[in-house]
Amino acid sequence: MIAMVGILLSVSGFAGVISSVTRPTIQLPPASTIQVLTNLTASPALNQSVPVVIVIPAPPPRIKSQAEQEEETKRIVAFQKHCAEEGLPGFQYEWGLRCLKGNGVDQDIAEGRKWLKRAADQGHEKARKKLEDLGPPETQRKEPSPVAVEAARQ
Repeated sequence: MIAMVGILLSVSGFAGVISSVTRPTIQLPPASTIQVLTNLTASPALNQSVPVVIVIPAPPPRIKSQAEQEEETKRIVAFQKHCAEEGLPGFQYEWGLRCLKGNGVDQDIAEGRKWLKRAADQGHEKARKKLEDLGPPETQRKEPSPVAVEAARQ
């Protein structure tokens, strides 16, 4: 597959179009690039060279397979848990939310509260607010109340 690029040049009142610049799309670099080509003659009659800028857009991102997405989620979950265990309040907050929602791990409201409390104890404001929204812990029930489950999902 060949991509055609047309460029309009204007030199001292002379305008011309270069339409024969081609590049196989297979050789496109992974990120957007700008190439400056020099020594292109705008007109043999004028014998002037002008720089030409060609912008090549990045190709669309590759769509990951289900197995790749699951593997990436496992790596993210392991990293978040490690950072939470290291005492980083932002990760403790994120891990607490993950436990509350059951996102990538088994849902465990008590475990989620524990991590939110640790983050809040270190001054994490969102964790403190989330604990307020959840209300007091359910110590006498094995199953969380419907209100706590709904608050955890938000």
